[in-house]
Amino acid sequence: MGRSAYVGNPELCGAPVRACSASMAIFGSKGTGKLRLVLLLSAGVAILVSALVFWLVYLRKGSKGQWKMESFIGLPQFKANDVLRSFDSNESMDELPSAAVCKAVLPTGITVLVKKVEWEPKRMKVVSEFVTQMGNARHRNLIRLLGFCYNKHMAYMLYDYLPNGNLAEKVRIPRDWSTKCRIIIGIAKGLCFLHHDCNPAISHGDLKSSNIVFDDNFEPRLADFGFKYLTELTKGQCNEAIKDELYMDIYKFGEIILEILTNGRLINGGENTQSKPKDVLLREICNENEATDSTNSLQDEIKLVVDVALLLHQKQAS
Repeated sequence: MGRSAYVGNPELCGAPVRACSASMAIFGSKGTGKLRLVLLLSAGVAILVSALVFWLVYLRKGSKGQWKMESFIGLPQFKANDVLRSFDSNESMDELPSAAVCKAVLPTGITVLVKKVEWEPKRMKVVSEFVTQMGNARHRNLIRLLGFCYNKHMAYMLYDYLPNGNLAEKVRIPRDWSTKCRIIIGIAKGLCFLHHDCNPAISHGDLKSSNIVFDDNFEPRLADFGFKYLTELTKGQCNEAIKDELYMDIYKFGEIILEILTNGRLINGGENTQSKPKDVLLREICNENEATDSTNSLQDEIKLVVDVALLLHQKQAS
């Protein structure tokens, strides 16, 4: 097109009409490269900011996949985001190592204990199935697993929060014989449920006084049951010899009985009990429980419980 085509447009400049002034050079041929550079830099900054926001929102919480929520009996049907938001006030949650425990308050005001578990994506299916079996295990002498929030790489397991302490903290407090019996029987019932009423059987795996907690009625509940096996599943190191684990639970239960009977004096006292004659041990336990001057029926009852404890304690050798 010739110059005549632009007649009547006095503000136009550039070939084939008049030359543009220096202030308009950025829009000319020489300014095109500068404009392109500015646009590329702006796009780069926008991408960098977007990546940073993504890291803060998702990766900072360890999320590498969509979060899901599984609730068991006793927990409202929360969504995963509801649970994750309740962790925002706890800045240390993101830094917790696997198997660490902390406390959290869910949206409805429910206080729970939260245990973090990490796994590999290829282990997710088998691990989540076992967690579901743990969550469906309901007994008055087991702490409740209320639910778990998970993705392909990790899970937050939500347990009942029982603030009344554990047996390790209270075992040295002298108690009457009936209270001791009630604690021992409660532990036995919880362990019996795991071993005989769950299909397949669940071994506790870490039975000790610190893993026996008390509810508001001072009823004992087994905590952390199955967690050792769960940890092995996450690492692909599952121990197939479940029978050996069940026997170890029985052996540990025998130790706990002796611990309760002696007000904590025989803690992990296998060697102590085996090095003493049975009648000496029985006499010491009767003294501990002020039963030396009591009726024969009470002494017979104490003797029966001691016999059971010693029998369980022999399971390690078999």
